[in-house]
Amino acid sequence: MYHPYRGRRAQRRRVLRDVLVALLSLFIVACIIFLLFFQNRSTITLFGHTLTLPGRGQTQEKGETAQKQDDKVDFQVVEDKKDAAQPQTQPQIPVVTQPTVTRTLEIPADKLADSAYLAQAAQLKTSGKLTNAAITVKDETGAVVGADSLKAPLATLKAAGFKTTAIVYAFADNTYAKQTTAAALKNVDKKSWRLPDGKRWLDPASTEAMQYLTAQVQACKDAGFDEVVLRAFGYPTEGSLGRIVYGDAYTTPAARADLLAQRLTELATAAAPVKVSVVVDDPTAENGLNQKSAQDVAKLYKAANAVYAPMEVQSETSGDSMRAIVGKLTGGDTAKLVPMYTSAALAPTLLAGDSALYFTPSETSGALTPYLAQ
Repeated sequence: MYHPYRGRRAQRRRVLRDVLVALLSLFIVACIIFLLFFQNRSTITLFGHTLTLPGRGQTQEKGETAQKQDDKVDFQVVEDKKDAAQPQTQPQIPVVTQPTVTRTLEIPADKLADSAYLAQAAQLKTSGKLTNAAITVKDETGAVVGADSLKAPLATLKAAGFKTTAIVYAFADNTYAKQTTAAALKNVDKKSWRLPDGKRWLDPASTEAMQYLTAQVQACKDAGFDEVVLRAFGYPTEGSLGRIVYGDAYTTPAARADLLAQRLTELATAAAPVKVSVVVDDPTAENGLNQKSAQDVAKLYKAANAVYAPMEVQSETSGDSMRAIVGKLTGGDTAKLVPMYTSAALAPTLLAGDSALYFTPSETSGALTPYLAQ
């Protein structure tokens, strides 16, 4: 006899199997989707079987090949011209310029209007023996050369390539000291102190004397000089020095030396950009300080553009000796030192050299002919 419940049991089994198959299919599809989109795999393995996903292996191989090729390529980013960064310039390394060696010829006052003489000086310049030409603008008596008298010779010398130097006697000035009592150095009688020959001297501590000297330096600047060299820059060294009244602030040579260094700095400021130099009359004084003139080599050297030193002994090696002396006072710095010569016999050797010098042709009465043939 047929029992219906048996058919229903078989039907339930088929339904259960279909459900399990459906669930299993969904699980498999989910795994494939997961592997495909999240694991970036080209193949998958299911139940011991390896499945290759269509297109994945080929795409990856192509990608790897492209990546390898890209690794060999140097890319350059090209920016829009508007936004392109300007090329960075390399910082300029400052060029250290060695100081020019000054080689100066003093032009005698009576030769300033002599065009033939100035032409001879130009020949020495062309030959490379000289760099500067010096003109005395204010002499030891206080006499001043007018600007109009300087125009023609300055123009000629500059046309020849010379740098021009003005020689100014600073405090040795009988003319202005006589005109302006307040500017003159005083004695114990409160009168103008005088040298043995009766000439007066300007007081470096006097405001009036400094105003006048500053005006003379500025006049040299206006005339077109490149440098001003101060001579007699200090106190007198002869005569009744004990009768000089220096003032309470300047009773010692050291104090007066500080005053001179200060005055030199003030004059350099007033003349800028014209260079201001000084003649040191006695660089061989003990410790570089002349007790009479109050010139201190080290202090003036620091404040001056250059220090000129008259050579008491003139020989081929005296310049080296002077550099050794000054070097001991300046810590070895002698670049500013300019030895001053007058020896006609030594001139050919000096002019043929390359060391700094200042030459006055006094022994040949100013004549340059003896030196042109050298």
